[in-house]
Amino acid sequence: MLRAQTFPENWVGSYSGDMILGYTDRPSDTIHTDLEIMPLIDDSVWTYKMTFKSKRYGEIVKDYVIRIADKNDPKKFILDELNSIQIPMNLMDNCFYTNYEVDGMLYMSSLRLFEDQLIYDLYCSTKEGKRTDRIEEGQSVFVVDSYAVTLHQTAFFKRK
Repeated sequence: MLRAQTFPENWVGSYSGDMILGYTDRPSDTIHTDLEIMPLIDDSVWTYKMTFKSKRYGEIVKDYVIRIADKNDPKKFILDELNSIQIPMNLMDNCFYTNYEVDGMLYMSSLRLFEDQLIYDLYCSTKEGKRTDRIEEGQSVFVVDSYAVTLHQTAFFKRK
């Protein structure tokens, strides 16, 4: 059974939760985080404002927008950081997915609507230390490059 895409109708609102910051080289940390998704232009542009409330660094705000990338494709969006960086986002089964690289670091993230909460997960790997494996099956050769995850950020945002 196909599930209808429900962005933005069921997503719009203010959310709050604790984000876990997990590292391979130091202890994990937790930071209170707010997330706001609100319409800016009906049916085409929404806020995507994440506010981190850190005891160590103070308040850090990531104030972006989500834009429709293709009005003919309800699954294609752009996360616009409003500084010339625009990251493609695909919406599949009530979940946005992104994948990008910054200075040799690979990032993958998801933001999923589940019941009345948003589940955010970001993890990254360094391209340094890449492992390459090869397997031969008959006439076919498969090459697999893998990267160890070094950081994750996970939050369960409840609607305010």
